[in-house]
Amino acid sequence: MSKDFSVTTEYTLDKTFFAECYDQTSHPVKFPKAYLKGILFLLFGVVLLRLELLPNGYVGWFFIVLSIIEGLSIGVVD
Repeated sequence: MSKDFSVTTEYTLDKTFFAECYDQTSHPVKFPKAYLKGILFLLFGVVLLRLELLPNGYVGWFFIVLSIIEGLSIGVVD
């Protein structure tokens, strides 16, 4: 058994292949459900700021900014 075993394969990756893979794996989320986490972050941040539960407002502002980033990161597909 002095010979090494080798296997070679070749795949052509093109736009249609990537489009088919994306279509099979993507699960688009509809409008109200897509923004639910961002809305909850926003409400939590506002509650922290309004009720002054913490000595400084940094955590509240963190959640508000996080909700804005979350809202901008969602690409809604109709």
